[in-house]
Amino acid sequence: RLFIRYFMKIEKVHAVYFSPTGTTKTVITHLVKCITTLLPEVVTEVKDFTLPSGRKKVPDIRESELAIVGLPVYAGRLPNLLLNYLTTWQSNGAWAVPVVVYGNRSYGNALYDILRYRGFHPIAAAAFVGQHSFTTRLATGRPDREDLEKAEQFSAEIVRRILQPGEFTGIKIPGQGAPDYGVKQHDDGF
Repeated sequence: RLFIRYFMKIEKVHAVYFSPTGTTKTVITHLVKCITTLLPEVVTEVKDFTLPSGRKKVPDIRESELAIVGLPVYAGRLPNLLLNYLTTWQSNGAWAVPVVVYGNRSYGNALYDILRYRGFHPIAAAAFVGQHSFTTRLATGRPDREDLEKAEQFSAEIVRRILQPGEFTGIKIPGQGAPDYGVKQHDDGF
């Protein structure tokens, strides 16, 4: 396992998301709001690529920036219509936090794998339950107040990792592995 000494100076936080039902947007914008409350000097930029017009340009994320990237997953899989777009992203050595929203079934590690493959350095990752997109009977009303409180706790952990120098060993996503999207899977540190 590779250990990296880290200390990050973040100049900008990107809220980047695909959210056809609005649940992913709710989680991502709340996370970014909490992070920028804790880091008021940081600039925020929002990139919503839900509509095709939002996918005409790839996000411009630099080395000294953090991308909070959110997508829904369906049985651990990313929406197929996004795969070509996601594989055009360039990380420029940026830090990332992959966040998936799932309908209370399974979340996998597909977003993490694609971001790592594109050269991003994930410092944390999360899976939040959102009301299922096919029925209102599963995870009704989620993310709810309790979910957003967990997002606040998660944002505090992200900020802690940004501000406190230390040893970073990479992260592992528990659960089912990502489907084969033609990207190399990573389960190691950097």
